[in-house]
Amino acid sequence: MEDKAIFKLVNAIDKSEFKEYVEYKGNKFQKANLKKIKSRTFNQIGLFPYKTRKRRMAIVASIAILIMAISIIGPSSVYAGLQRAISYIPGFNIVVEEGSFNNYVITEKVVWEEGEYKIEVAGVYINGKQTIFTIRGVHPELEKEESDRFQKTIDEKMYLKNDGEVYRLQGYSMGMSNVSWEGTFTFERIKEPYNLELYYNDEIISQEISLTIPLKEATLYEDVNMLGPISTVNGITLIAIPNYRNSILDINLLNLGLENGRINSYTHEKIELVDEQGNSYPISHRTSFSSPLSEFEFDISKFSGESLKLIIPEIVVTYYDEVTVRLDTPTEDTLELNQDFLLRGYKSTIESLTKDDEGYLIMNVKPYKDDTIQVKSFMLDGMSYSSRMDEEMVEQSYRFVEKTFFGKQKVTFKNPRVRILGPWELIIK
Repeated sequence: MEDKAIFKLVNAIDKSEFKEYVEYKGNKFQKANLKKIKSRTFNQIGLFPYKTRKRRMAIVASIAILIMAISIIGPSSVYAGLQRAISYIPGFNIVVEEGSFNNYVITEKVVWEEGEYKIEVAGVYINGKQTIFTIRGVHPELEKEESDRFQKTIDEKMYLKNDGEVYRLQGYSMGMSNVSWEGTFTFERIKEPYNLELYYNDEIISQEISLTIPLKEATLYEDVNMLGPISTVNGITLIAIPNYRNSILDINLLNLGLENGRINSYTHEKIELVDEQGNSYPISHRTSFSSPLSEFEFDISKFSGESLKLIIPEIVVTYYDEVTVRLDTPTEDTLELNQDFLLRGYKSTIESLTKDDEGYLIMNVKPYKDDTIQVKSFMLDGMSYSSRMDEEMVEQSYRFVEKTFFGKQKVTFKNPRVRILGPWELIIK
């Protein structure tokens, strides 16, 4: 997506909609902190001003400043300070505040299929300032050259018509495999959508596709608890937003209150949906491609009860934090260290430094683990290395590319990837 488009998306949130401050646990959230929130937003999604014109990344969720505020100071504090109702935007898994313009969203996903080809408009958000689409595609396997050409030319082949008037694509971000793609697309501003159509000249299938986009005004909620069932475990709040379609239950997962980090995975392989009798309904389809997978379909055609329970046994998160330690380097083949370090309050241990048969230095680390938390891995800042976890998931080793270190060596551990056990249990009626 073009950098300018990202900045417009974030700046579209009217800062005047926040009160002067919000009290939370003895502190104050000042308006000036919005600049810090923006800075952290751009840093989190890897975008910075005045750099490459187009960046193709899988950014789907982080388009509202409200969500970044929640990630820093917690959901209850932010929502206490909002002066207007909120709306959930399907297809983007975000919550936005009611603005001076109406928020329009898609009434249901729009799907075009032909043989092995599929195009799906999963989300639309129009607020009088921005016109944003989430679009996905599935196709037979592509060669790399075809895939590269497709990504480079997609912005030339997509546009909207609103009551016959053409609106061009302004920017986009997308992720692509050899058999599927998913992107967020920003078009020229549409103040009031009317008879909206998407036109897409698909180079892969050599055909122009026209899709009519059904819209409605987004539902307003006075309280975040009205969005759907909520569960909080270990300080992390998950919301399940349900939607029934005949015998299909769609679940969109939204998370709140993760300070200075992001959820990488809801570990969908372990998610369960059960009824009052204990009957299980497995995930029948995952409708999102990018991390974290947060949209799921369940076949409930055999369900005849009154309520269902969604069970999320664990999640995996990455925290944006770092710590630097100084290590002695071995003069012999092995140096026992047993040196502890703290990161996010989790104490891990550097057990030893050894040299392998080729003379490469290997650092053995025992990451933090207790009954509910397990640090799975770290990144090492500014160093070239390979890493692996042993079969028992107890020790991690880092093999440095450089063969020679002298004296004290600085090592910076950053962005710990952490497994957090629940379960989060959400009752759906």
